[in-house]
Amino acid sequence: MIVSFVALLGISYLGLIWFNGLFPLYVIALIQGVLMAGADMSMMIHLMKVMPEGRTGIIMGLYSESENIGGLIANPGLGYVYDNYGSIYSVILLTSALLLTSIVSGATLRSSNK
Repeated sequence: MIVSFVALLGISYLGLIWFNGLFPLYVIALIQGVLMAGADMSMMIHLMKVMPEGRTGIIMGLYSESENIGGLIANPGLGYVYDNYGSIYSVILLTSALLLTSIVSGATLRSSNK
């Protein structure tokens, strides 16, 4: 579930290139909100399931901080790409990063379930 939500989230960003207008933007935002909520919820459930009892709070804190650090790195990076190369390349970069994340997550989750 985690991998599919993140992959679909990445693909949904391509809709910003293909569709114009306010209504399609709202639809894409709605889809992205549902996919992001599903990915976060799935990840939290998975982390609570694989961590030893009594340590889930620590793991949730680390997960939250890793999201914050990712935001500190990703936002300026996307801004740089947008300013220097244009909006299409920033969307392609974001889509690529999310698809790569879903592939790495799938491989990691698959190896942890063995």
